[in-house]
Amino acid sequence: MALTDSFLVTCRGVIDDLDELTTYRDALANIASASRASRVAAWHAAYSPTTTGQSPAYLLRKAIRDTVNAQADIAGTLGPLERESAYSQLAGEYVSTYPKPLDDNQEQAELEKLIRLDRLS
Repeated sequence: MALTDSFLVTCRGVIDDLDELTTYRDALANIASASRASRVAAWHAAYSPTTTGQSPAYLLRKAIRDTVNAQADIAGTLGPLERESAYSQLAGEYVSTYPKPLDDNQEQAELEKLIRLDRLS
């Protein structure tokens, strides 16, 4: 059977209540901060493996896949391709892909490049 909007709505309702979503969002709290140090810390808190296991982003993606599979098993109607499509769509909605912040040397090189370009104009 084809993937339906009602199936995705059901999955979203379950995902919205996941502890993994709360943990992930808490980790990203400062990703848009003006402070570079805060952005780097937020990125590592959300996307880097921790001393206790996988990153919150990984755990949320896993929880989304588990949710899709559980809901599909309950409905008994979705095949592997529809499940993967649902997972891909929902993971894209819930787990942002922020690029890793630049390290000090990369940031310095980018700043110097901008200064050179500014002098040329």
